Amino acid sequence: MPHFPYSTGKVRAPRVRAQGERVMFCADGRQVSGKLHTFSPTGGLVQMDGKVDETLVEIELRTLYGTIRGLVQILPPQKDPHWRAFSFVALSDESHARLCMALTAMRSDVPQPSAIRGN
Repeated sequence: MPHFPYSTGKVRAPRVRAQGERVMFCADGRQVSGKLHTFSPTGGLVQMDGKVDETLVEIELRTLYGTIRGLVQILPPQKDPHWRAFSFVALSDESHARLCMALTAMRSDVPQPSAIRGN
């Protein structure tokens, strides 16, 4: 069953600081990569290597627990058009489970390599 993450608006989802791992976005058959800086169960912040005009795009993020694939909404840029926030719109149950495992591993107190694999 698909998972549709959302925020209640009252309590912000806990953020995890990434280490600049690579993330891939696909829009209209065109791929744009970027560096992930923060992410949470509801979305994240990425520094794009290229321009994305579309608001709904596919995402691919490799983790130690498998690849997370889903649909995200790219939010309008604030100041720099290369820094873009995104929110998860739809994830498969499998991708949602991988996202949760990666976030849990990155938040844990035990020092370990990043739960996200760089490209």
